[in-house]
Amino acid sequence: MRGWILAVTAAAILGSAAPAAAHWEWTRWGMTQQEVVAGSGGKAVQGMNGTLKVEEPLKFAGFDFDGVYFGFADGKLDTVTLGASKPLAFEHLEQALAAQFGQPLAVQEGRYRARVFVDKPKGNTITLRSSEGRVSLSYTRLEQRF
Repeated sequence: MRGWILAVTAAAILGSAAPAAAHWEWTRWGMTQQEVVAGSGGKAVQGMNGTLKVEEPLKFAGFDFDGVYFGFADGKLDTVTLGASKPLAFEHLEQALAAQFGQPLAVQEGRYRARVFVDKPKGNTITLRSSEGRVSLSYTRLEQRF
């Protein structure tokens, strides 16, 4: 897993302009690594620090991401992150998230930018991050942060 990716949860909320369930596609919170590998059709492989990754390009919200990264706590899925190493329009993703979930609950500016949104009906905390042109869109379970 690339050093700039922080293990936080992600879901494909913008792919069809509507949020996905409180899980990312075929994953569910609490899955084991073996279940994630099986659900990925064998595409998920070991990453660094006990993570799994599917590093193949995907189009999400009109943007190209490099892949999906899965983080685990106590052997159970608790994070999913979409990561992009090519510059993306952070502002456009921020606007789409704000349209879907309202204004961010937390904002960080500077060299490292972040916006934190909450999807209470789906039970997700959504974090959009940007650092040195790289963008990640991450989801965690709502109770983990709020």
